[in-house]
Amino acid sequence: MKPLSIATDIAWQIAVREASASGSQFIEKEHVVIGILSLTKITAGAPDDMKLDRKQLNAIRAEWAALSEVFSSVSFNTTSYRRELRKNLGKGSYNHHTDKVIHRSPECKAFFKIAAALSRDSNELSVLYLLAAIVGEPGAALGSLLTADNIKSSELKKLLIE
Repeated sequence: MKPLSIATDIAWQIAVREASASGSQFIEKEHVVIGILSLTKITAGAPDDMKLDRKQLNAIRAEWAALSEVFSSVSFNTTSYRRELRKNLGKGSYNHHTDKVIHRSPECKAFFKIAAALSRDSNELSVLYLLAAIVGEPGAALGSLLTADNIKSSELKKLLIE
């Protein structure tokens, strides 16, 4: 698999925490979207426990700036989407205290492969490609949010890839 950009890696780490905190057995694509949308918090100032250097933080800010430009062009509210996705995922009952490893669901793994294919001309897998792969087939939770805001997933995907 292609190396992850620092922003994708951080979004991934957030997705893992989201899956664990919600009691989900697997990391689902919605957890990944929540992770991506949470990058805005990192750009405001990374928590000390993340131990990001200036170069890493600047790289995350650059990817977030590109995402923000796309989001503003389609009136995509990152905070409300993040909260609604979390609410729609709900609480599971899987206990991660006995199993310390959280795996991606088969569907989530498939989206990473799609994102890698979309990023064929890039040296790394950025959050733009990962989100483009997911919005290409958004599923019920994300799809309903996009529909409610009159955002066509195909248009959003195209903007993310450009």
